[in-house]
Amino acid sequence: DGELIWSHDVIEEAQAKIPEWGFSPSPLVMQSQVIVPTGEGGESGLRVYDLETGSLVRSYPKVSASYSSPILAQWGDVNQLLYMHHRGFAGFATDSDQMLWDISWGSQYPDVAVPIVLPDSRVFISSGYGIGCALLEVKATESGDWSAEQIWKQRSMKAKFTNVVARDGFVYGLDDGMMACIDLEKGRRQWKDGRYGHGQIFLLDNAIMILSEKGDVIWLEINPEESKVISQWHAIDGKTWNPPCLAWPYLLVRNDQEAVCFEFDVK
Repeated sequence: DGELIWSHDVIEEAQAKIPEWGFSPSPLVMQSQVIVPTGEGGESGLRVYDLETGSLVRSYPKVSASYSSPILAQWGDVNQLLYMHHRGFAGFATDSDQMLWDISWGSQYPDVAVPIVLPDSRVFISSGYGIGCALLEVKATESGDWSAEQIWKQRSMKAKFTNVVARDGFVYGLDDGMMACIDLEKGRRQWKDGRYGHGQIFLLDNAIMILSEKGDVIWLEINPEESKVISQWHAIDGKTWNPPCLAWPYLLVRNDQEAVCFEFDVK
């Protein structure tokens, strides 16, 4: 019935500041808990609340806020909470407030793209503003500590406002506004084609869907050899940075001016 169950002002509780461009991270539900990024500065960068009661379970060490969302990774029998913060990338324990590892990423600009968790304890990260991308391997040392080692770093994929997707050893994404494909082995560019601006993409079973900054919807073949458009149409007017939502057979796209819902012919 829409009744409020519980709420928290994370800015006030963490004694933080509202980020310059507002909040964009999504809360992360982890079993019976919800993990919420806080603002800039403050006493903690991530706070964990009980999903049913709203009581504070724990807060993680102080990390500078970013515009990226926290994610979970499971390697073997070990779970970690991964978070791309403003000055780097860190992994946290899921049953305590311990920071397991932290690396410097060297970006003085906002990080938005969510890292991709890959097999073999590997993670792909990317940032815009000329920073680029890297493949990391997260592993435990002989002493039981954790580390994240850089396998390679390239400027072949610079994801600014959008997430990237991975399939069969290749990463697809908007490299500073142009669609590109790189290999995960070395980060080498396979192809780069199509100016879609700082839009959004997501991965389907057999295609990649792009919502361009100008409001166009593009269906792209998953192909590491070439960029091949399956279909394309104009969906919405105005600058569009918002992620689309697909609930088959419906596609919802929106920006700060309007929202449009499309129904696909399922015959």
